[in-house]
Amino acid sequence: MKEDKPIGQDPQDEHAYRVAYLIAGYIRDNLTQVENEELDNWVTASMDNQRLFEELTDPKNLEAWLKWKEQLPMAQVLERLKSRLKFTPPRIKPRIRSLWQYVAAASVLLAVVISFVLMERKQTNKQAIKTIAMANDLQPGANHAILTMANGEKIMLDTAHSGSLALLQGNINLIKKDSGELSYQLINPSLLPPREEFNTLQTPAGGQFKLVLPDGSKVWLNAASSITYPTAFSGSKRTVTLTGEAYFEVAKDPMFPFAVRTAGTTIEVLGTHFNVNAYIDEPHLAVTLEEGSVKVNEGLVLKPGEQAQVNPDGKMQTISADMEAVLAWKNGNFIFRQATLESVMRQLARWYNCDINYQSAITEHFNASVLRDVPVSKLLHLLEETGAVHFKIEDKKITVMK
Repeated sequence: MKEDKPIGQDPQDEHAYRVAYLIAGYIRDNLTQVENEELDNWVTASMDNQRLFEELTDPKNLEAWLKWKEQLPMAQVLERLKSRLKFTPPRIKPRIRSLWQYVAAASVLLAVVISFVLMERKQTNKQAIKTIAMANDLQPGANHAILTMANGEKIMLDTAHSGSLALLQGNINLIKKDSGELSYQLINPSLLPPREEFNTLQTPAGGQFKLVLPDGSKVWLNAASSITYPTAFSGSKRTVTLTGEAYFEVAKDPMFPFAVRTAGTTIEVLGTHFNVNAYIDEPHLAVTLEEGSVKVNEGLVLKPGEQAQVNPDGKMQTISADMEAVLAWKNGNFIFRQATLESVMRQLARWYNCDINYQSAITEHFNASVLRDVPVSKLLHLLEETGAVHFKIEDKKITVMK
């Protein structure tokens, strides 16, 4: 500390000196009731304060600080402390080795507390910056979807009433549930419609929806995805077309295989549970099998727990899948394990309906787990805790920085 700079010139430094004075008074056992209450309030204000107080008042630490302080110009330090903190010469008591040694310890406390408070100030400033950065926090997606009927009519399912929406071809009841589910129910299963009509269910960025097909198969549609399907299956195969990502629970019917067509790939099943990720901005198409058996492009047969990756050139490979991470979106979570930042941000862009801007290249891999129903700042904070990346949110855009 320079001699020409007044101690406590900054009001926040004054607070540091005050805390040091109170802790020194606690060590000397001469605080008034009001000062004791003031110190208690500071200690209980945070866990950091409590940990620091316990460390500074530990007798072993005091001994170590005293030895360290012996190497400094103690007389000069004490004079400055006495004048600034108004220490009064104590009465020497029996059994106290040297009370002025504790005053010396108080000077060490002063330095330590100043360091702590200045660090706390930096954290406060960083938090203020973060508060500003998160002022435009993005809310999570929800059950949003648009249904396009065979005649071109569009129904906004967000605002459509619950219950029966339409009677299709005189035998198909179209029903919407409050839980974010659309289902097709054949009134008389023995009567097939005279012609095949197709509907398309599309989720926007920031949307998801569940679909129950006429055969009872269930489809969970992720954000920025669409599925086209017949309102009633006829013919020798049940075929749907997908873009984006969906999880399927296919109703078993050995007589009529189920097929998913997407991005030049065909997945054939009889009855099974599997996930298809076919976003065009992903490096490859991924088919992940949870239960049953599927065949990819009439050649590759998957077993439960396996994932087929299809590259843009058509080449395929099979890997062991992290099922929990793959199905996290369907179960209402984000789970990242050794994930690149780009792969993380692609998911965030879809779910929070935002753009991503990179100011810095981040090569680190990330591990994180958080619910999907939280604001984006929660997940960004977890990533920032690594110290490898920082973010700014502004106008539905997330900026990535070192």
